[in-house]
Amino acid sequence: MGPPTLPNDNGEHFVAVAGTFAGMRAAEVTEALKITGLRVLQAHSFEETLALIRFQPIRLLVLGLDGPKNAWRLLRQIQLLEHPVKVTCVSGHPTRLMVLGSVRRGAHAFMVSPFTEIQVRDTLFTLLEQQSQELQRVAGVGDVAGEMSV
Repeated sequence: MGPPTLPNDNGEHFVAVAGTFAGMRAAEVTEALKITGLRVLQAHSFEETLALIRFQPIRLLVLGLDGPKNAWRLLRQIQLLEHPVKVTCVSGHPTRLMVLGSVRRGAHAFMVSPFTEIQVRDTLFTLLEQQSQELQRVAGVGDVAGEMSV
């Protein structure tokens, strides 16, 4: 069995990288993600991250939690957006409270850094596949409702 391929939904798969990563610079995380074949944009602030999510076709956010606590605020703000974005939180020194807190605030996955290319690929591609299936379900429900009203 070969490596997983990107789900085919005729759209580009953009990933935004934001936050602080223990033992890795955001640029290193960005380069590690590019190896997987995804198009990666690096945000230099949480405000820029929100702007990318609002105005670019961002599918995934990789959020480093090893810095300021305003990463929690960013997670809450992302939940208020209508754009379907999946969030993977990353920490080099995770605690149980950090993992549970990120999930409660809307994270879909959690990775411990440093991570391997395979770990990144498997985690992010699984999230992309889940997102594609969710979007297809929503589109399918709309089609059924449309047919019933005719």
